[in-house]
Amino acid sequence: MRGIESDRRRVDTALCGIAAILVAGATACARPVNGATVLRGSALRVLPKESVALLVMDVRSLRDLESVSRWMKEMAAAAEQQGTFRQVKDRIGLETVKRLDRLGLAIVPQADGRLAYGLLAEGSFGQAKLREALGGQETLTFVEAEGKPDLSATILAGGNLAIGPKSVLEVLRTNASRGAGGIDGNDLLMGVLAGVRPQAQIWGAIDCRSLARLARESALTQGAVEKALAGAPIASSLVSLSFQTTLGKPAAFDLQGRADAEDNARKMADAARGLVALGRMGASQDKGREWLEFLDGIAIEQKGADLSLRGTLSEGLLASFAAKAHDGSTARP
Repeated sequence: MRGIESDRRRVDTALCGIAAILVAGATACARPVNGATVLRGSALRVLPKESVALLVMDVRSLRDLESVSRWMKEMAAAAEQQGTFRQVKDRIGLETVKRLDRLGLAIVPQADGRLAYGLLAEGSFGQAKLREALGGQETLTFVEAEGKPDLSATILAGGNLAIGPKSVLEVLRTNASRGAGGIDGNDLLMGVLAGVRPQAQIWGAIDCRSLARLARESALTQGAVEKALAGAPIASSLVSLSFQTTLGKPAAFDLQGRADAEDNARKMADAARGLVALGRMGASQDKGREWLEFLDGIAIEQKGADLSLRGTLSEGLLASFAAKAHDGSTARP
């Protein structure tokens, strides 16, 4: 009898263990998948923790969208007009570009008050091929001019490619080597990204308050972009912003913002509605049907300190934007 009782206890213990594993597994599966969880599970997490903005583009899914292919080709053609882009593409090779799966672009503040960037490319590049493309170097500088940020490229652990100034690339290399200390430790951006759907092909978040502060500090010494940000009322009351775009027929976009107070959120929503109304009047006069449909489809909502703006972009309007970008780039000397 004692043996039977002992066996029963062992069976009960085993069943309890199996049940615990199943419950834990069910709990893990129930965890919501969002932009923050995707970021934590990808190589993009090594982007600098100090970043004030992040844009993620799922290039792999975009390639399969016929409705977007012409738009992407137009934008690529516009970028081709820039000598630096051609230099990078020629060095790493078109086949490497075709193996690109996902891009992450972070805006990173520097010690001198300037804003720099870090671009991380995920894909099945092959570490050996990348090192060969960079001339056997871990880091290769394409452009370097006195008083301006350099443009360099480096290979990260895992075979991913990073592009940006050397000061930013060193941070990425350090984060990748120790597996910690990256953008996944930025509580504000990660909190904002928790509300982003990873099914969107283009998504990201902005720390508006930090960006506005940096703009104000550098407004006297930097260019027009920083001055515009420093003087914009929205920059002083908007705390954070997330965005997500699903490209297709049509493309759908969703902006989610949080203000520092409910009253300011209401003012921003009213200002946005006013801009849409003005745009609609102009579209009616110009008989821009697609532009008018775009403005009519914009939905602006405000609840407490949160506000949202949703809408769609037709394929024709996307093609028009791409054509203008291409024409503008070829018109520049």
